[in-house]
Amino acid sequence: GVPTEARWLNGAVADAGARTGTPAPVNTCLAALVDECAADAGRAAWFAGRPDRLVEALAARPTSP
Repeated sequence: GVPTEARWLNGAVADAGARTGTPAPVNTCLAALVDECAADAGRAAWFAGRPDRLVEALAARPTSP
């Protein structure tokens, strides 16, 4: 896959939230979704130009890390 900054940026927020007891579900989910898309061109293509699918993916993910 293509390296991205999502794990570093969004993952850092999610990790800090976990350490302080402050959930950061959107950051946790975004980090995972970007990793998925970086590793799978088909997954990235499914999201391309479809922000509604991103909203659905965020809503469908569990809120805990």
